[in-house]
Amino acid sequence: MTYVGDEPGEPKRYGLPPPSAPPMSSPKSPPDGSQPPPVDKSAGVAFVLTFFFGPVGLLYVSVAGGLILTLVAIVGFVLTLGIGTIVAWVISIIWGCVEASRKHSTFQQYLASISSGTGHPAPSVVGKPTPPPLPHVPPPGWHPDPADPSYWRWWDGSRWTEATQPRFETPPPPASGV
Repeated sequence: MTYVGDEPGEPKRYGLPPPSAPPMSSPKSPPDGSQPPPVDKSAGVAFVLTFFFGPVGLLYVSVAGGLILTLVAIVGFVLTLGIGTIVAWVISIIWGCVEASRKHSTFQQYLASISSGTGHPAPSVVGKPTPPPLPHVPPPGWHPDPADPSYWRWWDGSRWTEATQPRFETPPPPASGV
C-alpha cells in the first residue's frame, strides 16, 4: 500500500494527497473554474418521452421535477382513483417541452458566444439580427478636405462645413464662430 508523508514528523496518511495539494474539482466543472457548457435538450424528444412515460419521462430534462411529479402522480392515483395521475401526466408533457425548449435556447446562445469568440453567453437572443457596427466619425475640428487635400475643412461632428483654409504643417486652431 502506498502512503504520503515521508518527511520526518509528518503523520502517515495512506492514499491521501498531501495537505498542500490544490482542492479537487468536480468532474463536471472545467479545470479553469468557469461554468460548464450548457446541455442541449430536444423539445421533440421531451414530448415523446413525457407522452409515453408521463412524469418519468420528465427525468430527461429535470431530474428533480421528474422525481417530484412522479411522487405527486402516485399519491394522486391513490387519493383520486387515477384522475390525479392524468393531471400529472399532462403537466409533465407541458413542463418537459417548456424546459427542453429553454435548455435548447440556452445552448444555442452558448454556441453563438463560442462562434463570436467571446466565450461568454451572447447578450442577444439567437436568431435576431445584430445591428451593423457604427462607422468611425471623426471628432469636430479641422481635417484634410476630402475634396481638395491641399486645404483644411471644418468638420462640425456631423457634417463638413463651408469653412476652409489652406493647409499648413499643422491645422489651424478652431475658429470661434464656426
